[in-house]
Amino acid sequence: MGSVMSPVRIPLASNWIRYGMVLLVAVTIVSLSVANPDDIGMESTDGTQSYGPFGIDYGPLGWIESDTWAHGMGYALFTATLAYAFVAPVQPNHRRLALAVCLAIALGVCMELVQAILPYRDASGIEALMNTISACLVAGVWWQLPDTIQFGSNNRVPN
Repeated sequence: MGSVMSPVRIPLASNWIRYGMVLLVAVTIVSLSVANPDDIGMESTDGTQSYGPFGIDYGPLGWIESDTWAHGMGYALFTATLAYAFVAPVQPNHRRLALAVCLAIALGVCMELVQAILPYRDASGIEALMNTISACLVAGVWWQLPDTIQFGSNNRVPN
């Protein structure tokens, strides 16, 4: 018979650190979402040449533009930091996990709406969809964490 492995114990950072990470990621997403793409080296929306970061136009699979991949990674990270901030301390808690996903999706939709009114940005349904898919994928992985990872309060990271 196979042995059942016990979950790996991971320290739980203090509230300040966990919520600080959420704030840092959110501020980064908002800042990059409202910045002029020409000023930050991302794609131009004025009909001229279109380049992603570092001059790369397509992501790892070659069929999704690099800025769409960046959206996916950003919202995956945002969902993960939200989950670590307020799901990990009481894991498993699927209601809090659903709230984390809803908050990530809401930020993504709000940023697309803001981009729609900025003269140098365009709203994108594809990017909003990528934000949503990324948030849901992270939630799906997080849902499985209690079987493999336990966030321990007795091995808490100091403030």
